[in-house]
Amino acid sequence: MALDGSGYFRSTKVQCPHCLRQLDPQGRVHYSHKIVGATVVRAGSPQVLPLDVEEVRNATAESAPQDCELTAGKRLIARVRREHPQMALIVIGDDLYSHVPFVEQLQHLRQHYVLVAKPSSHPTLLAAIAAAGTDQTQTGQWTEGSGPRQRTYTYRFVRHLPLALESAVRVTDVEVWEHTATGELLYHNSWITDLDVNAANVAVVVQIGRTRWKIENEQFNVHKNHGSELTHNYGHGQQTLSMVFYLLNLLAYGVHVVLALGDRLYQRCRTQEARRELWNALRTLVNAVLVESWRHLLEVYLEEADASP
Repeated sequence: MALDGSGYFRSTKVQCPHCLRQLDPQGRVHYSHKIVGATVVRAGSPQVLPLDVEEVRNATAESAPQDCELTAGKRLIARVRREHPQMALIVIGDDLYSHVPFVEQLQHLRQHYVLVAKPSSHPTLLAAIAAAGTDQTQTGQWTEGSGPRQRTYTYRFVRHLPLALESAVRVTDVEVWEHTATGELLYHNSWITDLDVNAANVAVVVQIGRTRWKIENEQFNVHKNHGSELTHNYGHGQQTLSMVFYLLNLLAYGVHVVLALGDRLYQRCRTQEARRELWNALRTLVNAVLVESWRHLLEVYLEEADASP
């Protein structure tokens, strides 16, 4: 389950009491709305499925401190566990989430994790890695592909490390370097995890960690830039209207994901057009001709049926 924050509204004029507020260098206040998404992803698959979402929301216009992505993320993972008490989950997220209070809550909620951990923001972890003995540390390599496309992955993982000073939380740090056949460095990252990492599964753990980007590319980017018009100002309101419109848009996105997975007519339509162009074509058909059903609409679009008289 990938966690990440995304903004969907920003203005220097339109506002409500629950907007987030940010002052720019010129002294202007920027008002915005943001969410934290919880999305089911899988390494090696382009499909994602939104599971839940939490609004980053100030209680009042005078709220101090303001609500933030990390606090909203804590509310979100707690609700996911309440609503899915038996679901086995590995939570993945960026460096924002790899800190003691959030990790402790994940442990309490029985949720495993693979979270980005930048050395620059984890000095205690970095020092512990440098001081770790050979019984804690394991290194190695694996390769994928062949010829010019061959990739070599060098890894190091270190077990039983303190995440912060005076904290009982112990984690395994996994670090990987990806090189081309000519030795060029393509990728480098590190994660903390509570999974039992070993030489046989370290590649899988790395793949899980790298899957975090799918919530950005396959959900947020598609939702904003491929026809769903997420950032269009449908209406703001003073209480919940902005979030209601976001949720309706997200519901539509989720329906389209299900259609892409299971509706053969829709799948055939998607091979004909880019997603945005398909929406435009279907919108034109709905405005111009009479159809009896969703199936009939797609058949008319594919020129396999006539419009109703």
